[in-house]
Amino acid sequence: MGNDAVIEEIRFEDSSVGGDYTFRKANDFFANKEIPYCICVGKFPAGTHKFHAALYGINQDNLAQWKANLPFVAPVHFIEMAGDFKAVGFKIPNK
Repeated sequence: MGNDAVIEEIRFEDSSVGGDYTFRKANDFFANKEIPYCICVGKFPAGTHKFHAALYGINQDNLAQWKANLPFVAPVHFIEMAGDFKAVGFKIPNK
C-alpha cells in the first residue's frame, strides 16, 4: 500500500507521569486525551525520509511485545487534534 510506513523505534511516553515536554505538550492537543501513545521513529519504504509521530494502540502492557516485532509496517492515518487540526500518525493493525 502507498500509505504504509516502516516503524523502527518505539518509546512509550505517558503524559500523566512526565516524559519529554515536547510530546506531552503535543498530547494536550489530541482530541481523545484518554488514549496512551508512543513516540515512534520510522521511514517510508521507498525512501530515506524519517519522521516522528504518535502511535496509537500501544501501552505499557504490550510495549515489549511490539518492540520485539520491530521493525514493522503500519498504515498512515490522520490523528484528530483540537481546533480541527490533524496530525499524521500510525494505527496498529489488529492481530
